Amino acid sequence: MSKSGHPDHTPVRPEPSQRDSVLPELREMWWETGVRAQAGLFAVFSELPRLVGAALVVSWRADRLRTSIVAATTVGAGVMSAFGLLAAQRVLVELFAGGPTADKVLAALPALVALAAVTALRAGMATGMGYAQNGLTPKVDREVERGLFEVTTAVRLEAFDADAFADDMERASRGADSTTGLVQSSMNLLAGLAGVLAVAVAVVVIHPLLLLALLMATVPNGWASLRAGHLRYQTYAAGSVRRRRLWLLHRLMAERDSAPELRSYGLRGFLLDQYDRVMGVETGIQLALARRVTTTTTVGAMIGGVATAVVYVLLGLLLVDGQIPLAAAATCVIAVQSAQRSLAVVTFQIDRVYTEGQHFRDYTGFMTRAADYLPPHTSPGAELPATERLREIAVDAVSLCYPDRDTPAVDQVTLTIGAGQTVAFVGENGSVM
Repeated sequence: MSKSGHPDHTPVRPEPSQRDSVLPELREMWWETGVRAQAGLFAVFSELPRLVGAALVVSWRADRLRTSIVAATTVGAGVMSAFGLLAAQRVLVELFAGGPTADKVLAALPALVALAAVTALRAGMATGMGYAQNGLTPKVDREVERGLFEVTTAVRLEAFDADAFADDMERASRGADSTTGLVQSSMNLLAGLAGVLAVAVAVVVIHPLLLLALLMATVPNGWASLRAGHLRYQTYAAGSVRRRRLWLLHRLMAERDSAPELRSYGLRGFLLDQYDRVMGVETGIQLALARRVTTTTTVGAMIGGVATAVVYVLLGLLLVDGQIPLAAAATCVIAVQSAQRSLAVVTFQIDRVYTEGQHFRDYTGFMTRAADYLPPHTSPGAELPATERLREIAVDAVSLCYPDRDTPAVDQVTLTIGAGQTVAFVGENGSVM
């Protein structure tokens, strides 16, 4: 159990016997055991509003018109879902009423027309939302990438010699690529939530007791899906070292550049052994993850199935007792199916928002920390002062020492280089700059 009292949903890891037999680099690293890697579902829910808010801010900066269209169509689609369910309930009321069939059809005709109109409007809104989202993608990409380049082209040159800055910038590049996914997932999440809320409102209007039935039938599966998705993310976050090593082994064994050295130095057996050891650990972790995910989703499906059966029994008892009309019971069945579809969208998008949001946080964190490397009185978006055409570079007794070294790499160098000249520095190990 975690300190907060909630179950500690830790990622799947190798058993101690496995860890003892693998390379030191494959054991748990500090970032695999922190709050970020082991955050529980409650932590995920608490962070979702901030991530969705950040996505909306980026989207608004990229294109206000398309963002407004997506927001309007999302709300509109939710409202249309509620009206559609109420119209369907009205159709059923008229069809289940007494009297000749022709009269019942005529009585239900206005509700049928309203249902058709609502369905058409909802389809049109879905098309508009898709069009606006597709148009947002390239603009969001440009917005975040331009921001990244504004920082990387403004920082002092010494920043690129700092290991921490280089690592930070690499993660920020991955985060910039994830921003589009975060924006799209946030929009889809809001659309799914609007659908669930619309169904809930419509069910309450029909009969308040049906809301309890709706929750019983949909929540277990939704919770199981969320927990399974979170297990996958935790295991992914804990596997970065293995993925990098496998990537390196792939390059060494399957690319032309390394093929001569591999054969000349007889490295084939060594590299295959390395691959077997890494994949042995990775396969064990993935199998353990598969077992936990299968168990979680199976239990959720079983509980959801039992709850759905209870809902139908409850509807039958209410019908027999005369508490609700047949039309309301039939509408509840439709509502349960609609809510389950919307909830499936919500759970999938929550997982995506959180996953992409972690990478996006690397991007925003880099943008904040990079300010320490900016020249004095310079902001990331500011234009650097223009300079005349460079004609000569002169340095006098210049030294360069890397952050983690005591001995200067370049010591007391004095020279003058004119425009058009080519000068190379060759180090003791043959490196050229």
